[in-house]
Amino acid sequence: MKSDNMKLALLIPILILFSSLIINHPIDVKEDGEWSKIYGIIGVAHDILKIEGGYLVTGYCQPKGKEYLDDTFLLKIDRNGNEIWNRTYGDWREDVGEKIVETEDGYVIGGYTLSYGNGDADFWIIKVDENGNEIWNKTYGGSKTDFGKDVIKTSDNGYVMVGETETFDLEGDAWVIKSDSQGNEIWNKTYGSQEKWDYAESVLETEDGYLISGLTASYGSKEWDIWLLKIDKEGNEIWNKSFGGRDHDWGYGVICENNSYIVAGAISKIIPKNDDVKIEFHVWVAKCSDSPPISIKIEKPKEGYLYIFDREILPLGKTLMVGGITIMAEVSNESLIKKVEIYISDRTYEYIPKAVIYEPPYEWKWNERTVHLRYPAYIIAGAYYGNAEAVAVDKMEVYIVNPFPAPASAALYK
Repeated sequence: MKSDNMKLALLIPILILFSSLIINHPIDVKEDGEWSKIYGIIGVAHDILKIEGGYLVTGYCQPKGKEYLDDTFLLKIDRNGNEIWNRTYGDWREDVGEKIVETEDGYVIGGYTLSYGNGDADFWIIKVDENGNEIWNKTYGGSKTDFGKDVIKTSDNGYVMVGETETFDLEGDAWVIKSDSQGNEIWNKTYGSQEKWDYAESVLETEDGYLISGLTASYGSKEWDIWLLKIDKEGNEIWNKSFGGRDHDWGYGVICENNSYIVAGAISKIIPKNDDVKIEFHVWVAKCSDSPPISIKIEKPKEGYLYIFDREILPLGKTLMVGGITIMAEVSNESLIKKVEIYISDRTYEYIPKAVIYEPPYEWKWNERTVHLRYPAYIIAGAYYGNAEAVAVDKMEVYIVNPFPAPASAALYK
């Protein structure tokens, strides 16, 4: 019995020492396992950011006491998905967080707001500290709808935000705003053409400026095309490229790798089906070089001239073709061309090209029965170039009188 008591007396200090080691040095818990969490936030998450010790999530939510999804939220969780805290920002109308980025002293949330600002919706940047407490918020916009989609912190400690504005063009232009570290606007620029929809979805910083991805109806196939826009530090355009076919195509995320850009989105695929077409949307990723686009120009017919049976007669103000005509196009760099597609479209949209030409000269004899005097038709030439198959397009409005075409033997593919 005495021996047992002595053993116990010796064991107690060892147990105390071991317990002390456990308390001061907790056993590591594996944090690379799978988990799934549902939080007490009624809403939609748009972006997630990895931070030290966990993650931050932003989006929009239905705050307590409100009936609709109205406020931006910021949710902090640990590496295992356990909630640490959440904050909401906004007022009585719709306020949406789209993107979150880390700064030296906290975070910035970018999105749009209907509660503050000038118009129906405005670009919105919220600066918060490490605990999610608001430091400042800024709105940018005019009297119409302006949706902010992406924001980045720049090398000069300012911010660039991109999205879409209807203040300057009711159909929508891509809009870029550059601000300082306090959110004060330095410059803003719009990109696109009037009465065409152009949209900026994401942005990244480059050595000489910024690269923006989105969609455009101003360039490319004249429908919605995937769009890459390169600008300098002051917002002046360096180049823009479009990708896609004859239907709707979208560009979303973009990254930089070894002086090239990789863009991801969705591209439409046109499948002929009897007398109609089937349209499928496919996941699309392309890598393209940091280089200016090529150009294509319809050389014949000349814009504003009269043509009779393929012969140029005289300047007319409008382009009028009587009889068939040889359509000719020239490109700025033939060595990069994969193919040239030619369309002749009236008020109905043409999905299938009239001709596909794989090598120069890029010309094709058109001779079909049609009359377009009250409303114009359009000659469209699209050049697909490079391994990423970007597209350059030229378009011309024409009036046509050709009720009795001569027999033609032109092939669709050359």
